[in-house]
Amino acid sequence: KKVLEAFAHLKPSLSFREQAKFVRDFENVRGGEVWAANIPDRALHDRMVVSDLQQWKQQPDSKDERVEIVSEPPSSLRSL
Repeated sequence: KKVLEAFAHLKPSLSFREQAKFVRDFENVRGGEVWAANIPDRALHDRMVVSDLQQWKQQPDSKDERVEIVSEPPSSLRSL
């Protein structure tokens, strides 16, 4: 949940390309699980609204608040 909230606090002026780079900057992602600890500080400072950064950092990153995202390939790819 905390990782998803980081996206809500990104600067509104960030382009889609910059948002994609933000995700590519995540470190040590294992087994498809992403935690706030995987987001390096430099990625946050460059892209997050400054007034939101300290508040976001103080939030717990709890496994109890895990959000599971399950996706399915588009129907056109299912038969491949």
